[in-house]
Amino acid sequence: MKQPALMLALGVIVGVAAASWLPVWLALGLAAVACYRSLLLAIGLAIGAYRIMLSPLLPPEADLADLAGRERTVRGVVDSFPDYRQEYQQFVVKGTAEGKEGRTLVQTDPLLEFSPGDRVEVTGLLTAPRNFDGFDYRSFLAKDGVHSIMRRADVNIAGSKQTLARTFYAIRKRWVLQTERTFPEPAAGFSLGILIGERSTLSDSHIEAFRKTGTTHILALSGFNVSIIITAIVWVLGRKPAALTASLGLIAAFVLLVGPSATVVRAALMGGFLLLGQLFGRPQAAMYGAVITAAAMLLIQPHALRYDLGFDLSFLATLGILWLEPDIRSRITRVPELARGIVSATLAASGATAPLIALTFGTASLVSPLANLLVVPAIPLLMLGGFVSVMISFVSSELAALPAALTAAATVRLLGGISWLADLPAASVTFAELKGPTAILLSVVAAAGIFQLKRPRYA
Repeated sequence: MKQPALMLALGVIVGVAAASWLPVWLALGLAAVACYRSLLLAIGLAIGAYRIMLSPLLPPEADLADLAGRERTVRGVVDSFPDYRQEYQQFVVKGTAEGKEGRTLVQTDPLLEFSPGDRVEVTGLLTAPRNFDGFDYRSFLAKDGVHSIMRRADVNIAGSKQTLARTFYAIRKRWVLQTERTFPEPAAGFSLGILIGERSTLSDSHIEAFRKTGTTHILALSGFNVSIIITAIVWVLGRKPAALTASLGLIAAFVLLVGPSATVVRAALMGGFLLLGQLFGRPQAAMYGAVITAAAMLLIQPHALRYDLGFDLSFLATLGILWLEPDIRSRITRVPELARGIVSATLAASGATAPLIALTFGTASLVSPLANLLVVPAIPLLMLGGFVSVMISFVSSELAALPAALTAAATVRLLGGISWLADLPAASVTFAELKGPTAILLSVVAAAGIFQLKRPRYA
């Protein structure tokens, strides 16, 4: 049988998907039916469904969630990077209280400083997570083993221990501070967004403009941003060892700055497969690798497929670029060679993710194609300008002044363009009542487009 690993991986993905949305017995029934098509596919499907069975989203026995409803004191260790919001910061604490143990999400004063590895004593009202606006927030947290929340908590540091996450966080924090010293706002916030996914200093109006124009993915930690940079590097350097070195250096720097979380590792891996396809001209092999890696990730964290939108978007965008980008590039011959690779990658990724975005958010941006075509080609230059300016500023702020000023000016123009597009009449439409039908319609359109792209052309 051809590609046995691929068939097994596809079975795992389908099995996890089936058991995530259907009763497990029905998913296992699908596995039995699949035996008539492929034994390996059926085995993979059964493994995926069984993996969901082994990972219930309910709290385990003696979890901290048993203490919800009263004020408690939890003693433990900060187990995640702090996530800053406008009114608070939040991080996960792995600890114990009154004979119970587990991971709880702590929300506290945003002006205090905490790092992974801090030993803390946290006091506050322990509550169970609540769903809101149709979003299953409880399951979203439960997939990471978090079953309780402590809001407006008093947190005291009792010591610290050195961890790898603490080292990565120190690097990230130093980079954030240096970026804020090098660039004025909003250039600083935008640079942090496209380089490390940090959006806490971007204004609500700018974030809303990105949403309305369908360009929010630019600020997300995904393989898409990595792929855009790799595409630009390959275009400039060609398929040479220098391009491989530069791309690997980029991926390493990305992990170093952002930290080796599951999200970052996923983005780096997907970017690596795009590198394989771009540099070595093996998009099919890279696509197989991406599918097998996605299956392995789901065996580790099976609920990511349903409750981690970043996983789904990274995976779909990667497959879209690997499978569709060469065909799109060969057909947009009127686009200047300078921008053809980035434009084709943008169209491929956007087409592959549009149905899921419509199904998830119930919105669609009518200006998204134009916004992406205008914005995405500029992202590699702005990322490069931001990175180089901050690196130089560590040595000399005077030397960094010129590249920082040029980058900031270009950023202001870009943000102004996005805001202008977002203010256009009907820039974004909402169809909350018709999310399903709209997603189906977009899927049919995407399928028709793929059929047209893949149909052989005759002279």
